[in-house]
Amino acid sequence: MELTAEQQRELDEFYWETDISTHELQEHFGLSKAVHFFASPLPTTATCPNCGSQLVYRSRTARSLDEKACDNCGHKDSSIYLCHCEHCESIKAEERRRSEEACRLQEIEAFKTRQQETSSPEYVSWALSKLSRREKIFLKAFLEVVQESGYPTWQTICDRAKVVSHKSYTDKLTNLGLLHHYPDGGIVANPAISPAMVEVKNVRGISESLRFEVFQRDNHTCQYCGRKAPEVKLEVDHLLPVSKGGTDEFDNLVTSCRECNSGKLAKIIKAFTGGYTKEEWREHIRRKRAEALQERRAQLDGVMQYWAECRGTKRISAYDANFIYNFIERYDPAWIKAAIYISPQRSA
Repeated sequence: MELTAEQQRELDEFYWETDISTHELQEHFGLSKAVHFFASPLPTTATCPNCGSQLVYRSRTARSLDEKACDNCGHKDSSIYLCHCEHCESIKAEERRRSEEACRLQEIEAFKTRQQETSSPEYVSWALSKLSRREKIFLKAFLEVVQESGYPTWQTICDRAKVVSHKSYTDKLTNLGLLHHYPDGGIVANPAISPAMVEVKNVRGISESLRFEVFQRDNHTCQYCGRKAPEVKLEVDHLLPVSKGGTDEFDNLVTSCRECNSGKLAKIIKAFTGGYTKEEWREHIRRKRAEALQERRAQLDGVMQYWAECRGTKRISAYDANFIYNFIERYDPAWIKAAIYISPQRSA
């Protein structure tokens, strides 16, 4: 309904200058909606900081709470956090910038403090003693790639270290202070560490569990002559020999029968491999391992998604993700998916 000019003047007077209830006013004027929808805004002495217009009260409640507003640009004077006008948005943007800058300065101070605490030779020696061989290999690869390249990438580092992903390694290395999260992004090495300090001993320390994992991965088959247990006695051989810097890492180990490992079956090896010598076949296996590493890397997101689907969630927790990063360094993605599928069934 529309009010006449006289009705509008009378409504405004009763609404703003008397204590007559809004219910009574609504009945008196036959209004279809609440009175404040029809009452004219009450001008105040304040002006809008955004456009300079006079601020008003839009209802009795707004007046009692001193909530002024601008009918021209929509500015709300009660709180910048309730207002989305250009003026208030600029104030909020400046507050956010100052807050972010303060946080950044705090992070830089924490970064410098952490560097000072962890940069002594004694601390570095202690921290290095807490690393597994694989973690040392990753750290050494990180230091070497950063030192050699003007544009180091995680893929280059992971390829050098022969790992699928950097995440499970950088978590521990940053916790120990051997690497540091730089406040503006990225990860930098502890300034007290050089590649030469990260010693990876090439001793023969293959555990029974690691030996079994190698046999299982290679289907209990000699990778040089194709024979299987129990026809032959299986051993673990190094693709890159220990004498040439090879390590006891999973990707440098291969299942071999005793005769092939000792080099006694050169003719059989050539027959099985199509004319390759043992050294040439080792290189072939290394190339296949590198391809398998790339394949596992490409399937990492798929394993993560499958884990989330089996758990009935859209995202997986950092705790679960860490397990996957560790698993995928050694196991085929299909095996991991099978284990994920079986796990909830067993717990049901």
